[in-house]
Amino acid sequence: MNLSPFHTVSPALAPSVHAAFPACRVRLIFAVCAFSAACALSEDVAGGEPGQAQDQDQHDASAQAPARRGVSDPESYWGRKAEGWFFYADPAKEPELSADPARFRPDAAKIPLSTAWLRANLPRYLDLAMDNPTPENVKAFLYLQHLALDRASRFSSAVEEAVAGNPLLDENVRRPVSTAGARLMDARALAGEKAALEALSRRVSIIYLFDASDEASRVFSPLIRQFAREYGIYIRAARVTEDADDTGSFADAPFAGELASELELVALPAVFIFSGRGELVPLAQGLVSGRELARRLIAVCRREGILTPEEYEATLPAARVIAKGDDPARLFASGIGEEHLLQPRDIVRYFEVSHETLQSNAASGGESSLSGGTAVGADRSDVR
Repeated sequence: MNLSPFHTVSPALAPSVHAAFPACRVRLIFAVCAFSAACALSEDVAGGEPGQAQDQDQHDASAQAPARRGVSDPESYWGRKAEGWFFYADPAKEPELSADPARFRPDAAKIPLSTAWLRANLPRYLDLAMDNPTPENVKAFLYLQHLALDRASRFSSAVEEAVAGNPLLDENVRRPVSTAGARLMDARALAGEKAALEALSRRVSIIYLFDASDEASRVFSPLIRQFAREYGIYIRAARVTEDADDTGSFADAPFAGELASELELVALPAVFIFSGRGELVPLAQGLVSGRELARRLIAVCRREGILTPEEYEATLPAARVIAKGDDPARLFASGIGEEHLLQPRDIVRYFEVSHETLQSNAASGGESSLSGGTAVGADRSDVR
């Protein structure tokens, strides 16, 4: 069987056909090239750029990339096929949401017509109404102002209702508002102040430094001498200059210029207290009244622990009602910020339970765990 592609050609023509075949193949190649050039020319004539077809091909390839990416994706089936058909793996745990309600609390300043919103935006509406006083702008500000005043009025009424019958919140318990009650409280404070100063006369002594040539020292020397005599406080006076005291208050006062230099005095006269611990504690420099000197002496001795909290509170013209002797700031000492507010019921319970504990301890005669502090310093009965 003849398998030649030219088996149907006459034997006489076969040599000429075989000779012409290479020429036909060359013509076919030229025809294909011409057809490709014609296609490219037609795209240019249609208005397309030569690179647009390539860009389109790249776009199509990028669009199909996600479909082919699953083959190499480690989380897809193709990427995890080595694990087999039957496998067990725990899914990744999602982060737990915080249970803190403050985290989900909306910003009060962003809630329309809330108190925080009014506080932040009411001045802006006032500026708008003043800069452009149209009826709408003025009415808008006045409505918001009335809303704020109504809330303030309701709050004032609520405060009055909460205070009525509650001795922990009633200011009249701290200090009476009536004239007779205020005078009685002042008289008790003066009595407590006198008792405290008499107690200090047995625990501290006063060191007085003066300059006999200084006018302020000449005025203050009789005052402090009278003060020491009134409360029985021992006073030790010394001159910082060689000038003698011609007022007669401290005529025999020794010279102590070196002590004045060591203390680095800024003004004269100067008053210090000498506690039972052997320390000089500054009390006042410059001219002060006898009343001011008494208050400073009590305050400094309270700070130094020479006076007990009870002795100090007896000198105050207003009573401490809430958590006597305790520091309520302990309630907020656990790093609580503005975004982690305490519940109102916890605050109310803290203060009310503290007061009940104090009352029960006072009734039983025991010392309260909320109050403390003892006097520091030896009995100065031998100081005079």
